[in-house]
Amino acid sequence: MSESEIIHSAAQLQAGDHISWPTRKSCVHVSHHAIVVAQKGGDRIKIIHVRIDFLQAIGDSGCSGNSKTYAVREDVKDFSKQMEKGTLRRYVYEARDCQEPVDVIQNARTQLGEYNFHPLDNNCEHFARWCKTGHRESYLVKSMRSVPGLEATARIYVCF
Repeated sequence: MSESEIIHSAAQLQAGDHISWPTRKSCVHVSHHAIVVAQKGGDRIKIIHVRIDFLQAIGDSGCSGNSKTYAVREDVKDFSKQMEKGTLRRYVYEARDCQEPVDVIQNARTQLGEYNFHPLDNNCEHFARWCKTGHRESYLVKSMRSVPGLEATARIYVCF
């Protein structure tokens, strides 16, 4: 299992880093995971991550927003609030356990487009860890599976 550290400045991040920050899904708090591609000035970071593809979801559901289509996208996000609050985390891996930064980003870019999301078997943490190590795993899901009844609840809330 990899440890994590709090990030207070974009200067602490490097291309290929695996990061996460808290998100809120209904009344449940979870973390969203991504791969750092580049610093874009200030606290803006280019990331690759799994997210709801809003345009596709709206088109598929006739504007009802009920259909959730997930995609891997490359976006620029301002992390100033997360850094200010101390909620942006970078995962620390042993060198022998992870890919080189250029390979991490290449792994992520090979997945751009529609993503076969599953909250317990293929969520944003699975994606980020696979990019970094070549292994799809989620420590959040592993810990949920150890608590009776929690796995069924997790099907709804893991990732966004």
